Amino acid sequence: RKKEEKEVEKNEQTTTNKDEKKEKPSEEDSVLTIQRASRLYLARKTMDNRRNKQKSRIDVTNELVETESTYVKTLEAMIKKCMGPLKGEGKGSHHGKGLMTEEDIKLFFSPIEVIYGFSSHLLDRLTERVEGWKDLPPGSQLVGDILIEMSSYKEVYISYVNNYEMIEAKCAHLKKKTDKFEKFEHEVLSNVPGGFPSLAVLMSAPIQRISRYVALTQQLMNATWEGHSDVEKLSTAFKAFTEVQDLINQQTQDSGRIQKLIEIEELISGKFESLREEPKRRYVMEGELEVVTENKNKVLKSVRYLFLFNDLLLLCKHAKTSSIRGSLRAKHKKKRELFEFRSRYLLTGPDKAVGSVTEKKDTDHLRNVFELDLPSSKLVLCATKEETKKKWVESLEAVFSALKNGQDLKIAPVVDEEKQKEKEQEEEEIRKGMGAAKMRGNKKSRPGLSGMSFQSDTNVYESSSSSSSSASASASTSMTSIPHGSSAPAEEPSRQRIGSRKKKKRNMVQEGAE
Repeated sequence: RKKEEKEVEKNEQTTTNKDEKKEKPSEEDSVLTIQRASRLYLARKTMDNRRNKQKSRIDVTNELVETESTYVKTLEAMIKKCMGPLKGEGKGSHHGKGLMTEEDIKLFFSPIEVIYGFSSHLLDRLTERVEGWKDLPPGSQLVGDILIEMSSYKEVYISYVNNYEMIEAKCAHLKKKTDKFEKFEHEVLSNVPGGFPSLAVLMSAPIQRISRYVALTQQLMNATWEGHSDVEKLSTAFKAFTEVQDLINQQTQDSGRIQKLIEIEELISGKFESLREEPKRRYVMEGELEVVTENKNKVLKSVRYLFLFNDLLLLCKHAKTSSIRGSLRAKHKKKRELFEFRSRYLLTGPDKAVGSVTEKKDTDHLRNVFELDLPSSKLVLCATKEETKKKWVESLEAVFSALKNGQDLKIAPVVDEEKQKEKEQEEEEIRKGMGAAKMRGNKKSRPGLSGMSFQSDTNVYESSSSSSSSASASASTSMTSIPHGSSAPAEEPSRQRIGSRKKKKRNMVQEGAE
């Protein structure tokens, strides 16, 4: 029995040792287990990432198809609803016939017809491709090759971008020339989807579409994972669209630059060469300075208004007359200052010599002085303030430095703080004038103010509640003191004075509003 008990104990101990060995695996087994778990985690994370990216690819591609469909419809409307009536074709053609010459119509719509043709074809291909994605694995779903084909027509877009400035200028000219164009715009654009405010904005649809291509292609690249067969094709298409987008941005900057030169030309009278003759000319700053000259031991100062460009300096004189800016239909017209041309100075000479600017010491008669040493002459200039002098000297130094280094000046135009303050004051006066006119209208219309009485001696308003007793007493006195059938000579002058003061006040309010 003792032997049997010992054998049972021995068997139990053996079983316990085996269980302990199972509970404590070896280090190798532990490492393998961790590696398997990490690989499984990374695989799940990669699949989740691809699943999310695939969903984004489908969403962006659907957006591409939808927006391309809207774009093609807009191009079709431009041809049928705009070009047709301008040619005298179709319904309502009498409103647009004769507004444009055949050359203008070609300038506007010949590229649109080309873009409409290949965009319609690519839209059909794109729609068919996306519908076929249902039967393909995510890695084989391609769209980059179609985008490359879209970008292959970039030369057409580049040509249209270069001509768009002429299109915009022609629309502005037709608006000023005849009211029929505005009527034509209203009738035509009401039938074009998209709510375009003018024909010029409608004609910019191809330019706006390029920026949309860039954005959507960028989103598709972000939603495509590494190893996908669409990565290289999307990258190629993105580069092509970006090239056209950069050209559009440059064209936009040039358009703003040219517009500024045109505005300055319109302000100056006299014979001078167009500011647009130099394609790289840029506006830098403007302002009033005094030009100092010596004549028979006398120092003479002439007030001149200067326009500084990156290669030119214009000297003008204030004109005696002024012009009204804006449409004559505008409720509040703003006068703008005009100038008479006096002289112009190139900042570089024929031998490529560049001018310089030097600050001078103040004297008893001259303050804030600086000298311009130009290839053709020297100018001594005075500013009214030290800050104004500093701005001019810094701007001139920047211009001369860019010319010496053969670089294009890339500084922002200097804002004249005095002019800016004057502009803000004018706007504030307009707001005050409009507010006063509105208050006056409210006083006339509000029944609660009907009991106000006007004191002619102190020119103030006071309520009838505070003076009702005195007013009734004075009224009864005047009524009893005037004989029957006679007039009230004492009241007539006061009424005239009150009326004249009211008239003056109305004129002041009206001037303030203007």
